[in-house]
Amino acid sequence: MSLSTWVRRVGKPVVFVACLVPFSLLVTDLLQGQLGANPIEEITHRTGDWILILLFITLGITPLRRLTGWGVLIQFRRMLGLFAFFYAVAHFSTYVVFDHFFDLASIVEDIAVRPYVTVGFTSLVLLIPLAVTSTKGWVKRWRAFRKRPTDGKPFNSWVRTASGDRSGWERSPCGQPKRSKSKLNNWHPPQFPGMPSMAKTPGGCPSSIRSWPASCSTSVWFS
Repeated sequence: MSLSTWVRRVGKPVVFVACLVPFSLLVTDLLQGQLGANPIEEITHRTGDWILILLFITLGITPLRRLTGWGVLIQFRRMLGLFAFFYAVAHFSTYVVFDHFFDLASIVEDIAVRPYVTVGFTSLVLLIPLAVTSTKGWVKRWRAFRKRPTDGKPFNSWVRTASGDRSGWERSPCGQPKRSKSKLNNWHPPQFPGMPSMAKTPGGCPSSIRSWPASCSTSVWFS
């Protein structure tokens, strides 16, 4: 059995069931009346705890993958993130339905006055677009967007750079990043009186600093 098959048939089902265990225990305790004297507070605390746990695990997958080289970990990130969003919805629903009984005025006042409620509500709002765009269709659209040529457009260039997409970039001999097939290659630095010549050499490095490799050995974009 290949690694991808094992992840699909064994790994993901195990993680799915493990993420549902806390919610199943919560529902079981609710039906059996074992949530104590204040069940609403207990539900709020339990769902809030699991939001943080799953978020920290989700955010830790990428650094752990880079440290260990275990590329398979990235296949669990979306599932864990969606479960964090699931517990966030359950947490906020408990707050709205059972704690405030759909009293919108009281909810808005609470969000504005209590800092921890403000942080929680802001976090939920930030998780919504991440959850919506986590479907396979949105993932394909994002990948197609990243593969589009930038044609010198600042926004497309910024998105691709921020997302770590290095396609279309190459290194000049002096170590500076050089954009291929772009209008940026036609740009020439301005010249001022008394300023050393900054004409570009065929290698892509300004001629005045060609003899100083250390000054252009580090890229500010892809260090």
